[in-house]
Amino acid sequence: MGPPDAAGVVELGYSIAADWRGRGLGSELVAGLVQQAAATGMVHQLVAHTPPENITSQKVLLRNGFTSVGTDVNSRLRFERTVEPAVLPSRE
Repeated sequence: MGPPDAAGVVELGYSIAADWRGRGLGSELVAGLVQQAAATGMVHQLVAHTPPENITSQKVLLRNGFTSVGTDVNSRLRFERTVEPAVLPSRE
């Protein structure tokens, strides 16, 4: 949803076309986004929102280490996940 803010927080957004749902692609996509966020070294926390009725999206986030932390002002569920920056190999 954009670059990290000054605190290293990024909001994650994703969607899977209806014809492709139920194949594990959402979980794989979110896992890749988490990995990419860690690889930048600039992201410290990911945030995602989903409507309460979107159980599938909630499961995708939970499978990828997100924790439900309540609701936002629009009554969407808020999920958060800490990101550990990837350790890059030394260039010695």
